[in-house]
Amino acid sequence: SQCVLCFIAILTIFVVVVSVTPLFLIVFIPTGYLYRYVHLVYVSSSRELQRLKSMSRSPIYSLFSESLVGITSIRAYDKVQDMVTKQENLLRKYLQPTYA
Repeated sequence: SQCVLCFIAILTIFVVVVSVTPLFLIVFIPTGYLYRYVHLVYVSSSRELQRLKSMSRSPIYSLFSESLVGITSIRAYDKVQDMVTKQENLLRKYLQPTYA
């Protein structure tokens, strides 16, 4: 009920502004379309960047989980330093700045 009252208040304010300044409506409509376009571009770009970020982190998480599962074998074969080096290389690659 409070949401409905708020919506009615906003609608009333909009009607008063448009009736006092009709030019506002002429400016408001293209601005609304521009806002919607920018919003759609931003949301799709944001999703794509999130997907790329997840893909670039995947090898790091995978190696870490493999290391936790096989820690006894890694220690038994004395490959601890090799795993540390692999993890450091993956982290270095992930944190390296890239320019498009």
